[in-house]
Amino acid sequence: MIICQYCNFEITNLVNICPNCSKFLHRGMLKEILRILKRYLERKDYYSIQSLLSKAVVLTKNTKYEKYILSQIAENDKRIKKIKEQYQKWFADGKKYYEQDDYLKALEIFRKLLTLPLEKKEQKKVEIEILRAKARIYNFEMRELFDDDKTMFDF
Repeated sequence: MIICQYCNFEITNLVNICPNCSKFLHRGMLKEILRILKRYLERKDYYSIQSLLSKAVVLTKNTKYEKYILSQIAENDKRIKKIKEQYQKWFADGKKYYEQDDYLKALEIFRKLLTLPLEKKEQKKVEIEILRAKARIYNFEMRELFDDDKTMFDF
């Protein structure tokens, strides 16, 4: 049971609006969520924003705030889709340069990829590719230095 902070009416947990005074019951919680969302937006952490917005939709179901939250979800989906498209394009370019043995160009593109707000698995994938490119550059430099066909690392 929840007690309405405006009219002290006892309400079941299943409703978001007080049937006695028609006030939104979870206003404080919604304000806290929006404050956290602003911090995530400053850091461009769109995946955390998506998670919080999905929880806010449940909280604001059948209220005037639901439409606003749904529009924010749609906006955030567009941002995430744009980031994923950019990631796929740059990652493919980096792989192409890597396969063409242009390791410096591939390394530059992979480093540029790290400036995007990525998911953890995507970020790890890029970091692995950076390490592979660095290892190839190191092998090439060692061969030049020692004039030897033996390599230190073979990938």
